[in-house]
Amino acid sequence: MEPAGRRVTVNGAEISLANKEYELLRVLLERAGQVVSRETILSEVWGDVDLRGSKTLDMHMSWLRRKIGDEGPAAERRIVTVRGVGFRFNAD
Repeated sequence: MEPAGRRVTVNGAEISLANKEYELLRVLLERAGQVVSRETILSEVWGDVDLRGSKTLDMHMSWLRRKIGDEGPAAERRIVTVRGVGFRFNAD
């Protein structure tokens, strides 16, 4: 059984993330600066590429962005949506 959640530090504040949110962030951080395809994320976080047509990834991404305070203008976001491909974490 996995723990109920994980904690990360964002701008000096400790944030609690659900397991899938934490795994989603981990996958993006491991490839910071690179575009990570939706298929790669679905495979690594959910173990199921067949969720492609589902909104599961988009919902979890929205929750993750909200929790880490990444909801401002698109140009200032740390997690960038690359339309039709996937997502990129900007480490700058």
